[in-house]
Amino acid sequence: RRPLGVLGLSFKPGTDDLRASPMVALVDRLLGKGYDLRIYDRNVSLASLMGANREFIFRHIPHIAKLLAPTLDEVVQHAEVLVVSHNAPEFESAIRQPRPGQLVVDLGCAPGAWSQYLRRRFAPKAAGVGGAASGELHGDIIALDLLDFEPVDGVCFIQGDFRDEAVLAKLVKRMDGRRADLVVSD
Repeated sequence: RRPLGVLGLSFKPGTDDLRASPMVALVDRLLGKGYDLRIYDRNVSLASLMGANREFIFRHIPHIAKLLAPTLDEVVQHAEVLVVSHNAPEFESAIRQPRPGQLVVDLGCAPGAWSQYLRRRFAPKAAGVGGAASGELHGDIIALDLLDFEPVDGVCFIQGDFRDEAVLAKLVKRMDGRRADLVVSD
């Protein structure tokens, strides 16, 4: 039971609406595969969910109350792997310092903001200057999207839907037996 952390459950930052969130289906699938999940989304409070939104989450993830963590730090401490669903400013600290050698998967990468950001973070720092967008890379980034993607130096791009078995097979092959350390999606 590999411990995973999910940052952001709602379909976008600043809302508690879960009905259009692909993260609900992902969480359901990960639970079905036996992963030990903790979820943080400051906008999602079970006490505040109402109507169709409340019915939806309890229909899809009946034991959601056991998975929701009250703090971001609790999820980060719990997880070996983080799944970051959107670019909320509060999640910045959790992904600010990727460790050398990490494998990052960017789902839904176009137009490339996460991949570009992480590419700079994985670049070695010289003379106190931040990372570069080209040159040596201390980590691996695999980016997937339905849309074409403007190349980013050092980022492997796979075009297609990550829910498609053929695309997943390409991703698994590219991961070469490694497990992802960070999964981002926006």
